[in-house]
Amino acid sequence: MSHHVSAVITCWNELKYTKLCVESFLRHTRYPHEIVFVDNGSVDGTREYLDDLAAAHDHVVVIHNDRNLGFPRACNQGIEASSGAYVCLLNNDVEFAPGWLERLVTPHYS
Repeated sequence: MSHHVSAVITCWNELKYTKLCVESFLRHTRYPHEIVFVDNGSVDGTREYLDDLAAAHDHVVVIHNDRNLGFPRACNQGIEASSGAYVCLLNNDVEFAPGWLERLVTPHYS
């Protein structure tokens, strides 16, 4: 069984925050992972940005909803699509520090 983490990131518009989140995630995440984005009907270019991101990175999965189904439903969709041993639920306005995921997962091995 793989010990990689599925990071589920929900989005609803706010493309500028999503871009900052993605740049920070890619820069500071070394632990094995996949990113599952659930877009809740964005109309500000988020949809296209996430599709381009998924095309460029094989560890990125994108789920598009035609309308905003709400945070809990989006989280459940992301969890269902996840393949990791662990799931981390995140919003699209989070920025990450170096080693953040290692520090989150390490206690599970102690």
